[in-house]
Amino acid sequence: MHSVLMVLFLVACRPVGDYASNDADYVDLNAWFDEQIKALDQSDLKKSSTWNGVVAPDSIYHPVWSTELEPFLGIPLNPASWRSDYHVDDQLQDGKQSHTYSANSSTNRLRRLTLVYQEGELSEVRLHYATSNLLKNANKSLIFRKGKGYEVMGRQKTRFFPEEKYEIRGTFVAPHGETVR
Repeated sequence: MHSVLMVLFLVACRPVGDYASNDADYVDLNAWFDEQIKALDQSDLKKSSTWNGVVAPDSIYHPVWSTELEPFLGIPLNPASWRSDYHVDDQLQDGKQSHTYSANSSTNRLRRLTLVYQEGELSEVRLHYATSNLLKNANKSLIFRKGKGYEVMGRQKTRFFPEEKYEIRGTFVAPHGETVR
């Protein structure tokens, strides 16, 4: 009986922060994207884009991957922020596990981050950014599919200019024209 009370006492005396999610659940996305950049080193990119309804011709080229994937780098999510600034929803659908981090406040530019796992491996990252103030309303969604490609979609309306909409799609292509695996 005394040992049970001692355990309860020790648990009750732990700082509140110790009850937060384990840091082992945290994914260092910047390191993960660095790995993706290295894996894509020999790959080409087939890129298509649309700006305000005008479709640009597709192009295939060999990009500087760190520049090409820059919108995915520097994601402002670290263990301290995901514990305090976001709540997490877990879902299992079609054999894929996903963790969605949703901002607790509209002041966070990163409103939603979804990590999709297939067979225990991170396979897709989805980001949604939003900004709203007196001068500008903007939304941007980014999707990165490991070994397949990426999408960037957005719209922006500034106070003195018409709304702009854009969409960029990139497909990773192996040097011999095959899709990257």
